[in-house]
Order: sequence, then C-alpha cells, then structure tokens
Amino acid sequence: MLPNNLDAGGILYADILKNYGLEKFRFISLQYPLKEEHINLEISKQIIEQYSFRIPRKNFFYKVMRKIPLLDTCYVFFNLLLCQRKIIESINKEDFDAIFAPLRGDVLLILPLILKKTSLPLYAMVEDTVEAEILDSNVLYKMKKKAYYDLLKSVVSLGVAGETMNEYFRTKFNLNSIILRPSHEKFSSIYPKILNHEVNIFFAGNTYAERELKAFIKALEIASASTSSIITFYIASHKSYFSSSDKLIINNLGWRTQGELMGYIDKCHISYLPYRMESKFKHQMMYAFPGKSGFYVSNNLPVFFHGPAYSSFNTFLKYHAVGVACDSLSPEIISARFMDFLGNDLAYLKYQDECRAAFHTKFSKEVFSKNVSDFFKLNNVN
Repeated sequence: MLPNNLDAGGILYADILKNYGLEKFRFISLQYPLKEEHINLEISKQIIEQYSFRIPRKNFFYKVMRKIPLLDTCYVFFNLLLCQRKIIESINKEDFDAIFAPLRGDVLLILPLILKKTSLPLYAMVEDTVEAEILDSNVLYKMKKKAYYDLLKSVVSLGVAGETMNEYFRTKFNLNSIILRPSHEKFSSIYPKILNHEVNIFFAGNTYAERELKAFIKALEIASASTSSIITFYIASHKSYFSSSDKLIINNLGWRTQGELMGYIDKCHISYLPYRMESKFKHQMMYAFPGKSGFYVSNNLPVFFHGPAYSSFNTFLKYHAVGVACDSLSPEIISARFMDFLGNDLAYLKYQDECRAAFHTKFSKEVFSKNVSDFFKLNNVN
C-alpha cells in the first residue's frame, strides 16, 4: 500500500521517504487503493497509479469469493496480465534511477518482470521473509517464493526488520543489510513508573496471534484472583475481547492512531507482545521483528513477550533486557511468569532503565536517519 497511518508498516515507509527526501519518489501501489485521508504524506501529485490484483473486501459477497482459493488465484492472474503492461509503461515514462520496493505480497508477482524490462537497480525491504506468504494459495505462494529468492540476488541495498534477520542474510546469502524499523522522536517523560495498587497492561495492533492473546487473558484472570492490585488490560485493535472475571478489566479501545493512544499509554505499566507459536510460522517468527516493540520501549512500557523461544525478539532480549519472555500457552504457567514480572520492584525499574537505553541505541530518530542514509548509499538515487 501507499504510506499510511493504518499500521506500523505504513508509518515506517512514510518515515523512510521523508528522511531521504519525499520529492525524490513516485509511487505505484499494488494493494487496495487507499482513500486520501489514510495516506499520511502529501504525495497526491506523485502517485502514478494504485492497482489491486485481489478481490475487493467491499461486502459479504466479495468476502465469500475471497475464501474460494481457485477463484481468488484466477482473479490475481487475470489482473496481473491485465495490468503488467500498464505498469511497465508507466515506469518507463519516468526518468528513474532505481526501484525501492518491499519483497512481500503481490509485489513479488510482478517485480521480476519490472527489473527485466527496466534494468533498474533494486533497493529492497524485507520486513517478513517470504515464508509469511504461506497463507496464500499454493500456486501463488510458490511463485512468490521463487521470485523472492531470485530477487535477493539482484538487490543493491537491503533493508531488514531486526538483528536476527540481519545475521540471517549475512550468513545464508552473504548479503549485508541495514536495519530499518519504526523509530520515535523521544523517550517517555513518564519515568520511572511505579507499580502500586493497580497494574495497567497495553496492547496495540492486529491480533493475528489470537490463540496466544486469549491464553494471556485467561492467565490474567488467574493472576487477578491472587493479587489485591486492580488489573486492567487496554486493547487497541479491530477486534474486541472480554473476560468473565470480575477482577480483570478489559478496555477495548478500538483501532486508533498512535497519537490517540498516548493518554492510555502514559498510565500503563507493561506492554503485551504476542508472536504465533504454530510450527508453520516458525521461519517468520525467527526472522521478522515486531515493529510495535519500539513503540512500547520508547514509551517506557517494559515488555511481556509471549511467543516461541526461537523468536527474533528473544534474541533482542538477550542484549536489551526490556522485559521478560514466556513461551507457554498454559494460562497457569503464563500467570506465574506474569506474577514474577510484577513481584520485584527493583527488577521492574531495571527493565525501565533498559527501555531507555534501548531507545537511544536502537529506536531513536538519530539512529534511524543514519540507517536510511546508509541504505540509500548511492548519491544519484532519486
């Protein structure tokens, strides 16, 4: 999609573009066209076109159509054939020096042809490895996977989500990369935070790790029964969640911008960060990096990470102890780990110190600006 204010990825791309020079870019989108109010940059005159290869999500009928794998796949192929000439012609009309693109989604279906027809150098982003596309139809997944590994041989500069992915590309593909992830202007002014008679927990984002989230809510019900503190769980997401416990308060905030969430964040003490534990997502969870983690750390919210032991964020925790990790789906085990997290005031202060240190070394605008500059290292790229 075009840079947008709907998720961390959209904000990240907007920050990259602004940092390097927004006027240097023109845009082609291969995802659902965005309305102007959701585009978080003044780029209306720089948009070449917004395409979509997918069945739209306009109503129930279309949503049912999308559930039919063969139909959805045929729809993608039809639109790919219909649009590819227009896309190539649009690119060739402009005097471009390079292509900046994510190696993800339907971009992978047409990017090899674009490179072949234009011979432009590729500056690529990998936030999730192609294995995250496994939920697509088998035919499209195989096409994307082949394109992805072929395109890695062509990149002149590679941006990645985190340290584990950086090491993965270096050791497996002999590719150097630059870490580009969401950054933040300043560290929270609410420091230090003190745990007293209430414990406020914060989660924001898509609930793709729903099994983990539901187990965590069950764990909070157990924890709330064994403590005199009032536990409130703030959830900022498209979906709402509920508890049958009288001692656990769940506050469903709905989907909101980061700015709208600040009043809730300031009174929260802990952030919740879940990752999928199913084996089919293992590759993705090993190498992707949770973009919202920087948002939590920058706002002085020590992290309760809930995901498999092999997750990339566990690697991060080894060097930046901004919280604790739990790799169980047992509500009893999660609850015990959560209570340990709360039970030591000195440890809680230490997690906050680690958040502040991690902000300055990993998530600040100064670090981000340097990394963007290193990524677009050729001065003639426009």
